[in-house]
Amino acid sequence: MKKTNQNIKNNNNNNNNNNNNNNNNNNNDDDDDDYKNNREEVKEEDKNEDEEEEKKEKDEEEEKEEEKDEEEVEKDEEEAEKDEEEEEKNEEEAEKDEEEEEKDEEEEEEKDEEEEEEKDEEEEEEKDEEEEEEKDEEEEEEEEEKDEEEEEKNEKE
Repeated sequence: MKKTNQNIKNNNNNNNNNNNNNNNNNNNDDDDDDYKNNREEVKEEDKNEDEEEEKKEKDEEEEKEEEKDEEEVEKDEEEAEKDEEEEEKNEEEAEKDEEEEEKDEEEEEEKDEEEEEEKDEEEEEEKDEEEEEEKDEEEEEEEEEKDEEEEEKNEKE
């Protein structure tokens, strides 16, 4: 009987040990599963973080590109405005030059007209002087003739 009790005890102990081992094995399997699941979650989180970081970098790059494009557009607009101002300035300068040229031409024409008038006046004066001289000469000649006639007449008498 003692042996049977001992056997029962041993059997019980063995069963307990087996149960404990099984439990431990099950626990280890659970731990392995937890570890694997946890690793999968970490991998998924890392992947998500990487994707978010890539998206963030891409967004930042796009934003920088947009800013660069806006600056380029602004620069082009400023250049166009500058060109327009330069063109207006050139047009004003051309108008001013044209007005100056017209003014110079008018002054030249007036000067030519004045010179022509002066020349005409001088010619007229010369002509008048010549006519006056001729008239004076004729009068003088007539006077001389008259005097001669008078003298002859006086001599006859």
